Amino acid sequence: MAPIEPDTSNSNVLPLALFALDIVSVGGIITLVGRVLYRAYKYLPPSQAVRIRESNRRKHVQIFLSLAAISLGVAWYHALNTAIISYDAWATSRGVTLPNALFGEGGALGNGENNIELQLGWWFRDTSLIQDAAEIAIESSRRFWWTQQTVLSASAWAVFIGAEGHRRNIPHLWAFVLLGQMVSISFTQNLFCLAVLLTPVPLSNEGSHHIVNYVDSTAKVTPSKALRFSSDTRGGLSRFERIRNCIKTYFAPKPLLWTPHPLLHLVPLTITFVCVFLLPFVVGSSFLMPLLSIPYLHCYLHVLIPWIIPTGWGQSYASSKNAQRTYSQLFKFIAIMSLLLHLKATVVALLDNTPESYRHRHSILFFKRDEQRSALQRGSTAVSKVFGAINDHPAVAYAGWDVLLCGVTAIIWATVRGLDAQAMLEVCVPFYRRRLNEKNGDSVANGAKPRRHSQIKGSSKSSSTYTPVKRKPPKSNATGSEDDFIPQDTEEETTDLSIEGEEDVKEDPEAGALAWGLTALGGLGAGSASVWGAEVSGR
Repeated sequence: MAPIEPDTSNSNVLPLALFALDIVSVGGIITLVGRVLYRAYKYLPPSQAVRIRESNRRKHVQIFLSLAAISLGVAWYHALNTAIISYDAWATSRGVTLPNALFGEGGALGNGENNIELQLGWWFRDTSLIQDAAEIAIESSRRFWWTQQTVLSASAWAVFIGAEGHRRNIPHLWAFVLLGQMVSISFTQNLFCLAVLLTPVPLSNEGSHHIVNYVDSTAKVTPSKALRFSSDTRGGLSRFERIRNCIKTYFAPKPLLWTPHPLLHLVPLTITFVCVFLLPFVVGSSFLMPLLSIPYLHCYLHVLIPWIIPTGWGQSYASSKNAQRTYSQLFKFIAIMSLLLHLKATVVALLDNTPESYRHRHSILFFKRDEQRSALQRGSTAVSKVFGAINDHPAVAYAGWDVLLCGVTAIIWATVRGLDAQAMLEVCVPFYRRRLNEKNGDSVANGAKPRRHSQIKGSSKSSSTYTPVKRKPPKSNATGSEDDFIPQDTEEETTDLSIEGEEDVKEDPEAGALAWGLTALGGLGAGSASVWGAEVSGR
């Protein structure tokens, strides 16, 4: 008798191996991000060892670590439930017997005679879990109301990672973006908030790709000089070393106050918003996954733009206010487009879920009697259906809870950082311009004090270059007394030494309340853009 070949198509090895690979990959990326946070904490400057700053930092780190742990647990819980329901639906349609429990008699695991083995191989071959979950989360207007907000907030979040990551020299920014797509945006959002809290802005005008290593601003090497130097020493360098030197020269670290051209961000952002607009119209077709993948791929582009493009594709500014204006306009564009798309999704969802004007109800005297609903009753029913869509399916709950947790993180961040309310309104509200203090450029509203910085009052020179101040001993004055000495400020002694890490920022619950209001009215995309845009432009 010929041997019977095993049915490899029904093997559980491949699905379990891919599941294990996903867990190991997520664990490795979390370890890499944890190493970044640990090194940032380890190399904090001595100026951060102040009692009040240590107390605030410890409290804020505990808050965002707790939010990250909650986000991780919620994301994995709903992702696992999505896979379980997908297997149940497939087994029911194929007539496959389902196990009664995971362990015990009639369970899926164990060595008993009545145990029912899972048919993961067939299920993995016949279904596409990610595509099915995407179609479930987009197929109805009330479900898409939740899903759209996660996609829109990811764009604002990616631009913020690119801006602050370049400004603070935070390494491995791609890991934060990849972790957000493998787990959830709220999870990586809290981790990056920790990185920002633990990483002050370097004083050097030339950023490096490491948190604690700074490039000497006097050692400037142009691409032509570097290529000529490599050609002169070609005999002593290998081909790999010459290529590596050319790549390092081409992608040299940018100055601290350098920003890329706005079109490099505006073009992918426009494509992202067009894809989001078209998503409800391509459900059930082969265009769904490509259109859904484009916004998430563009997130990597927003993060890598400050690092991979040549210096000539951007501009170096003389002051931080001018550099911030570029990102302020980007966040304003994100907020306005997100607001328009959110309003469109809200109107469509309410219209689709609004009940009819009349309803039939049973009565003792009459078998049926028409009863007219008021506009308030119809509206409240539609709103409850839209909000209740988060419980329709675990795939929708995955996106819905991610929206809620991202909103909580943005509100807490606005509170603990004491963000400028006018900067948030300028980003989110069209045609709104904040009034700046003529003396130092800080925004002032209704007599409120501007955001205070721990800095030395300086001249109007560029803060992008830092010249060490040499203190000279005062000349001896035999005839004069100590009271006759009048200190004279020189141009070098009044250099601006302010850095973000040494800000004495006070918590402002009003900023958190404003962030909550903007998020509730304009959606997570507009709310996130206002918070992260105010963090970039309102500092």
